[in-house]
Amino acid sequence: MKIVKILTFLTLSLFCNITIHADIDYSQKIEFSGGFEKIKISNEGVTIGESASNFPNNYFNGVWHSTKLDMNFQRKVLGGHRITDLDFQNGNIYATTYMLKDDGPGLFKISNNFQKVERIGKKASLNKVHAFKDKVYYGGSNYGAWVVNQDNTNNLQLLGNDGYGPQIDQIKSNSENIYILSRGSLYFSPYNKDSLAQLFPIYRLSNIEPSEKYILATSWDKFLILDLNGKVTFEKQFSNQIKVLKSYQNYIFLTEVSPSEQKIWVSNDLGKNFYESKTKFNSSYLIRDIELTGTENISIFLNFTNNKIIKAKFIFDYDEERFLSLPFKTRNPNDLVDRITSFFDHRYPYLGNQLEPINFAETTLNFYGSELKKPYLYYSSHDGVDYGLPMYSEILAVEKGVANYIYNPGGLGHALIISHPNNYLTVYGHLDESNLITKTTTEVQKGEVIGKVGMSGNTNGPHLHFTIYKGKKELINKVDPFGWYGSFPDPWGTKSRYLWDLNLSKLNQEINLNTSNYISNNNLELKLDLISNQNTYHLTFYPAAPVFDRINFKYKERTSYKLEMKNLLNEKVISFASLRFKGFTNPHDEKKYSIFKYDGENLIRLETMFDAEKNILATYTSLDGQYMVLENGIKKISTKSTFKTTE
Repeated sequence: MKIVKILTFLTLSLFCNITIHADIDYSQKIEFSGGFEKIKISNEGVTIGESASNFPNNYFNGVWHSTKLDMNFQRKVLGGHRITDLDFQNGNIYATTYMLKDDGPGLFKISNNFQKVERIGKKASLNKVHAFKDKVYYGGSNYGAWVVNQDNTNNLQLLGNDGYGPQIDQIKSNSENIYILSRGSLYFSPYNKDSLAQLFPIYRLSNIEPSEKYILATSWDKFLILDLNGKVTFEKQFSNQIKVLKSYQNYIFLTEVSPSEQKIWVSNDLGKNFYESKTKFNSSYLIRDIELTGTENISIFLNFTNNKIIKAKFIFDYDEERFLSLPFKTRNPNDLVDRITSFFDHRYPYLGNQLEPINFAETTLNFYGSELKKPYLYYSSHDGVDYGLPMYSEILAVEKGVANYIYNPGGLGHALIISHPNNYLTVYGHLDESNLITKTTTEVQKGEVIGKVGMSGNTNGPHLHFTIYKGKKELINKVDPFGWYGSFPDPWGTKSRYLWDLNLSKLNQEINLNTSNYISNNNLELKLDLISNQNTYHLTFYPAAPVFDRINFKYKERTSYKLEMKNLLNEKVISFASLRFKGFTNPHDEKKYSIFKYDGENLIRLETMFDAEKNILATYTSLDGQYMVLENGIKKISTKSTFKTTE
């Protein structure tokens, strides 16, 4: 079989020319044929509803299920029923059906093991269902909108009269309200009232995606953002009709259909910019449904009207904006993360420019999306990345540009700021005065030595303070060169992108525990306990900046990793594993080293065993935190100054 990998590149005019890579990677393409109306992903696997057949018998239609992401579907229940929609809640599957089967259409409640099926709600041909908390909202083409308790009590009509009503096109929710779209009109129903009110946007809507603060929507060829009262607050025009709208993590997906082709557009900045995937599809077979799962390695499922479901890998990247080389000399590229002693604070990177709210004063939010509540080295409101380096370590220009000298005795001390041709600025602080490349201005080349680590300015130890701006040297333009990997929107906005020209050494793997439960990365090995003999899980496994008590312990280089297991819905799953660190050289005392777990607040020493012959330190623990190896014997630097720096 010939595998084709299609990539896309789109040049945008922002501060510089950026090449966007936003596409579907067909090297991981899987197809499944059937004729399916809806595809849904739950922590039990992937479920689809067949609706294409016209034969009312058990060999056609019904609910299909795959316990893993490998698209190995089997028909489970409701054979002969034409499935029109699916949803999940409280461990149950809810399916709406259209007339075919002798026992009639309606709304069905299915146990997650497919052993029990019961009819609830109105017996009618239905087309939409949305399960929310302990209720199920549903509707049909001629029956309006209804709500029923999941125990099949209190079945009420919300939209329409006497059992009939207008066609229901979509039912969605945020944490409080249900939103119902019917023939272009938008309604909402508070969960605790079972009543319906209408919102009045200026357009007839075709898709909705509600959130806690706004409603994403489309109206023919327009992408819209509405406030929760229905007022249009943002609008973007496309050339052709928008058919599908889907929000996932920080991304917004939509499909645009012309007479000859359909495109997928993606935004990660709330619609300000949409990036076009160059993977296009013939418009004779439309995408009617999109589902996604994963965090960094995202799997996308496309459900087509030609009775095919395609699963592939979705990629979103800024390839050509990766221009930063290492700012210091090292033999190990992992030092890009290993040497971090303070993060860019994504929640509040103001660093003295403005007063930080008291509720954030003791927290730091790093680029992994981890909130660090009681910092050891990192601190709140930090506007750059600090690297702990030996005194007089050589500092390098990360890109060519014009270097200017600045001096602030109460802040960064002796520092250099380099203006780069792509309109980025980089700042290098706390340098040694006697080794600066200039005390005025000069041109520098990428990788050129521009100074050495010192202790000038406000610091209690030798380190490099590295800050980057996109555009002018203004507060709002400060960015994190590591980007943002959190599972929720970056509180600092969408300014930060991964800018280094080398990759972080990390893995985000799709694991089938039926085939393997052993993983190795550099000097860390994992042997996982078997969670389930059916499901697929995502293991997030990457080097993380060390967190340690610098007064009492010394960090063993390249031993800090963050580990997290999630199911298909990106919900955290507690798994246990044997964790082994290897590669220690000539340890004289097996008690010298300890494995510590950091849970975001506490640093906990774990019970370990040491194999002196193989130089392996092992423990057994749960995969829900950051792990590192520390040893005793670090010297405290004596100084009266504080570690915090300001500009």
